[in-house]
Amino acid sequence: MDFLTGTILARISLLGCLLAFSGCSSLGYLAHTAGGHLDLMAKREPIESVLQQAETDAKTRASLLNAQSIRDFASSNLSLPENASYTHYVELDRDYVTWVVFAAPELSLQAVSWCFWIVGCVPYRGYFEHAKALEFGEQMKAKGLEIFVSPVAAYSTLGWFSDPLLSSMLRRGEISTADTIFHELAHQQLYIKNDTEFNEAFATAIARAGVRDWLRSNEKDELLARYEQSVVRKNKIYSQIQQLRKQLKEIYATSSSNDEKRTQKIMAIDEYRKTVATILSKWEHGDRYRAWALEEMNNAKLNAISTYQELTSEFIALLEVCGKDYHKFYQVVASMQKLDKQQRRDYLGKLKCRQIDDANVAQ
Repeated sequence: MDFLTGTILARISLLGCLLAFSGCSSLGYLAHTAGGHLDLMAKREPIESVLQQAETDAKTRASLLNAQSIRDFASSNLSLPENASYTHYVELDRDYVTWVVFAAPELSLQAVSWCFWIVGCVPYRGYFEHAKALEFGEQMKAKGLEIFVSPVAAYSTLGWFSDPLLSSMLRRGEISTADTIFHELAHQQLYIKNDTEFNEAFATAIARAGVRDWLRSNEKDELLARYEQSVVRKNKIYSQIQQLRKQLKEIYATSSSNDEKRTQKIMAIDEYRKTVATILSKWEHGDRYRAWALEEMNNAKLNAISTYQELTSEFIALLEVCGKDYHKFYQVVASMQKLDKQQRRDYLGKLKCRQIDDANVAQ
């Protein structure tokens, strides 16, 4: 199932795996991630060279030219890092570059995390082979955990390497390509260890604002209208997901027996499914959201979606408060590194376009 139709569900930085402490991950996993990444790096070709090759088909050529324009726009208009990332191309032999595994207890929304040097602790673990991701998922299931495995079109090395443009980033069209490039470059712009929700919402917000700016600047009104519709629809579904998460948290926190909690959980998810199914039935092409919004709904998937959506609206609102001045916005968000997790969320909610200094960290 292609979960990118519904949301930017999973972007994982694997650099931490390349440089991980031995206690954080098995040697087999370390070898797998390092080998997968280095294999991609070895296959890179300059986009200009690919464009000049006679065997490059017209569709790929058009997509690469478009990606070049998007990459230039990211730095010139969104103030994102100007470097060699996405100036080289890799044609994959598969639809996705990695698969990411999320895990959570059956009766808790506390995500399982894995810790790596440099990137810190993250609530997912990525694999370059689908079979290995599924195998790890089965290991988590054997421990009594719920799992969710999601395909991924791209990942970021946070600027430590020149990340290549991948064929998986082109397969869903212009909007998806722009969204992905802006999202991954946003991770290079700012990354705070041990705060995945903050990092992913920041990148998601930049991608969303960037896509709008890109489409407007190129006078692609029809695509912009379709994009705005998709954002409205995703937000409507996410509001239902938020309600379900709140309901499940209340269920899990009660003194009821585990069997009673399981029964209440099933009822809550069933009611959610009925509500969302009704919403989708009223939309033209509503089935496009079905895999994301209805299938495999469990604690792990709810956490995965929330990771990328929970703070996004606050970041977008803050960008507006900063007058769409991306450089100023980045400075304000970067200053939040001085705060702890909860303080960051509190300050973000105040929507002040003002940098935090040491004298007023808690203000």
